[in-house]
Amino acid sequence: MLTQIHYWTATIYSACLLCMAIWIPLVRRLPPERCMGRFSRVLVIYHPFILVLLGVILMTGAMLITGLKIRIGVEFFEVMFHSLGQKLLIFFLIALYSSHMFFGVGLKLTRANAPLELREFEMPMEDQLRTLRRLHTGTIVNLVLTIYAYALGVTMV
Repeated sequence: MLTQIHYWTATIYSACLLCMAIWIPLVRRLPPERCMGRFSRVLVIYHPFILVLLGVILMTGAMLITGLKIRIGVEFFEVMFHSLGQKLLIFFLIALYSSHMFFGVGLKLTRANAPLELREFEMPMEDQLRTLRRLHTGTIVNLVLTIYAYALGVTMV
């Protein structure tokens, strides 16, 4: 059951990244004000959802490692430093990079596009569009890393 939760959550996470990687270039075709308004409204929902998915992947993966260690026994460290170690390193990079995208880049964009009474600062439109490009690049990097980690996980089973 835990394995299915882990893989389904990873699948949903990958699908969300893929959808965002496809959607960002489409929304960039809109006029800049509409583009940034629409994108920031989606980002307010998307980033917390993705963060929850990452947390579920992390926690179920940690629980699965305990069971794996018991099943493998003495050979655990050989397996650990081969594919499992790679997967953990890749996921660590995904979590760090995603956190940077959520809190370092995306949060600035959503605050700059908040309603006027809640807006904390102004951000020039060209900076917002540059930030959108950074988020698109970050989404593609995370997608590639996620596919690699997913492939490592599938080969481990």
